[in-house]
Amino acid sequence: MRLVRRWKKRWRRFLFEQLASTVRRGELRPFKVDPEGVWFETAHGFAVLCNFEDHILELDVHPVWEEMETTFISNNVRAGDVFLDVGAYIGHFSMLAAQHQPARVLAFEPVPGTFDLLVRNIRHNKLGDIIEPVNMALGSRDRTAKSVCALGPKNHLEHTLDDDHADLATVEVRIGPLDGWLKDHAPLDRVDFIQVDIEGYEHEFLRGARQTIHSFRPMVLMEVEEYRLAKFAVTAEEVFGFMKEAGYEYLRVGPDEIVRGTCPEKDLSITRSFVFYTAQRHPVY
Repeated sequence: MRLVRRWKKRWRRFLFEQLASTVRRGELRPFKVDPEGVWFETAHGFAVLCNFEDHILELDVHPVWEEMETTFISNNVRAGDVFLDVGAYIGHFSMLAAQHQPARVLAFEPVPGTFDLLVRNIRHNKLGDIIEPVNMALGSRDRTAKSVCALGPKNHLEHTLDDDHADLATVEVRIGPLDGWLKDHAPLDRVDFIQVDIEGYEHEFLRGARQTIHSFRPMVLMEVEEYRLAKFAVTAEEVFGFMKEAGYEYLRVGPDEIVRGTCPEKDLSITRSFVFYTAQRHPVY
């Protein structure tokens, strides 16, 4: 017990020093404190709960998270749209999309602790009438699996080639195909935009969302990283091939520009973020 008290004291001292350092640099953003914690305002009209652990929208981080992706979503989500946030984490992109008066936002987050933060962020920002949080991962079939739960925005489903993370805490999560979940829980007559950031599990998601993609032709903002895909025995070529076969072209989302894609192999050496789109809906960028 004494050791725990000592650790908590040191942790509080560290947090105070971080806060003091931020104040000295003149970088402290507007915030409010309530019984749930410290809430920081973003640049987009919503606040996020600071959990002092994950490096996203926190004390020492710029208030714009993934700036090019954030700007793209802001420019391309329209009133009345249906927006799906796959790998929603604490809800940044879900809440961003909600600022543009979509008809509905579905936010899929499998890790229970992170899902709790997502729900609290939605409730705090009074967005419960727009955003529906769903505590599951999306893949190609119904099953359960272990997910790493100690890496914040880099949490991922376990895979066999995960030596670096072999000792990290895991939690059991539910996985299911998007097509089946929508049929059983939320029949829709449109899906306009899908944001996908699931740490290498993208191809499994696509396999389980084939009907949704072919029926509604949504714009898809997706992270694609070869080394993460390889841990699930998938190649980036398979991801780009899936989208090409479905009739999609793509944009390359770089750190300071968005341009037409040319060659997946070359573009993957430059960035990890891509926008896939069809002739039915041209992106604004």
